Amino acid sequence: MKPIYFSIVPMLCIAMLSLPSSSLGFRCGDEIVSCGESTGAVLYKCGEPEYITGKKKEVKGTFASGTEYKRSTSYTTGGYQQEEIKTEIWHYNCGDNDFVYALTFEDNVLVKEDTPTRGYGKSKCISVKERSKK
Repeated sequence: MKPIYFSIVPMLCIAMLSLPSSSLGFRCGDEIVSCGESTGAVLYKCGEPEYITGKKKEVKGTFASGTEYKRSTSYTTGGYQQEEIKTEIWHYNCGDNDFVYALTFEDNVLVKEDTPTRGYGKSKCISVKERSKK
């Protein structure tokens, strides 16, 4: 009779390989950027993005009951609390053989990474350390 780990190990390997690459973080050269990092940390590791979109402020509100919703007006009534959230999307072009990575920041904290389009031209996803060696 085979020990149980002979059947569990292959299943764990398959599960790990099926995880989306975005769960591992965005890579610029030899640096890895993960959700929860600040805009300053990303700038330090990856340098300036190719372009920034989505600069907006959004009002996010919560009633005393815990129900959450978003709206564009900014007034309060009763048991309603609101906060303003600044959202920016930084785009890094990683070249012909990769993607343009869109990093979404809310209040200067990385919350999401997307790959909306294919990259183009020469990769600009190199770390600041690698750029300074050139």
